[in-house]
Amino acid sequence: MTGLLLAAGMIAVAKMGERFLGLAPPAWGTPPHRSALDGVAVGLTLGGVVCAATALAGLAPQPVAPVFRSVLIAPLAEERFFRGFLGRAIGGLPSALLFAATHGARPLRFLELLGVGLLLWRTFERHGLAASVGLHAGMNLSVTDL
Repeated sequence: MTGLLLAAGMIAVAKMGERFLGLAPPAWGTPPHRSALDGVAVGLTLGGVVCAATALAGLAPQPVAPVFRSVLIAPLAEERFFRGFLGRAIGGLPSALLFAATHGARPLRFLELLGVGLLLWRTFERHGLAASVGLHAGMNLSVTDL
């Protein structure tokens, strides 16, 4: 329940902030269903590479959130907030830094998530919100125990 409230709060803050700053809502991309599917495919591939590298390095996997929250709710809320609002308000690098800071405390995890945040920003910037949501969902799905 806390995750749903947090997601709703992130979307509400994004909407209010856009109104305050005079920003239009972010574009979903054209066509959004194609962008989202492409994003999921790339996300699954990248997530698989990260999982393989983690296993080869002998690192323990992170605890996994329920599938619904990590694959559907989190990508929608986080992309809407970090890319759709913050990224357009303060820029891609600062929003990627904040994204990484909210997700990981360990230095290597922070750097990994900073790279992910920058990749998601570039995807959002070039292909729209649907593509970044799809990429985020695909990466989360690839590291979720089903």
